[in-house]
Amino acid sequence: LAQLESIPNQVIEEIEKQFASEIAALSSGSRQTIDGVKAAGDLLKFLENERSEALLEELTSLDPELAERLKKALFTFEDLQRIDSRGMQVVLKEISTENLVLALKTASEEIREKVFSSVSSRAAGMIREELELLGPTRLADVEAAQQMIVEAALRLEREGRIQIAREGGADYV
Repeated sequence: LAQLESIPNQVIEEIEKQFASEIAALSSGSRQTIDGVKAAGDLLKFLENERSEALLEELTSLDPELAERLKKALFTFEDLQRIDSRGMQVVLKEISTENLVLALKTASEEIREKVFSSVSSRAAGMIREELELLGPTRLADVEAAQQMIVEAALRLEREGRIQIAREGGADYV
């Protein structure tokens, strides 16, 4: 941009049209609802772990409640898919079977398969059986179990015992 000396008129006209349509949308009252915390969390997922932690630490000093909500949005239960098989085994060793079964109650098939492939076939069978026998469960209890697993995974990453692949980052080989 600093070396830019001229711009084709067509580009300026296109920018003006875009601005005009954006301003018209703002003034017409039509709005799209977004989840700002989720959007910010999605952006932070692309940063290196150290940078996102530094930003969250700074935000904690400004707005602790928002920082906590953002931390929860940054790494969700479904994001456990980004942990490699060995790392998943380490995480699962930290979790009681009861909490694991509870957390899997509303989990996607991908997460369930990730868990089942990270344990012995005997343990996978036992977990599947307990899931089938699990009756109606309060959603808050399921979410609490999922959050406990997420916190365990993040703690293990901080301790250097597992790696969690960042979105948009390089794959591990």
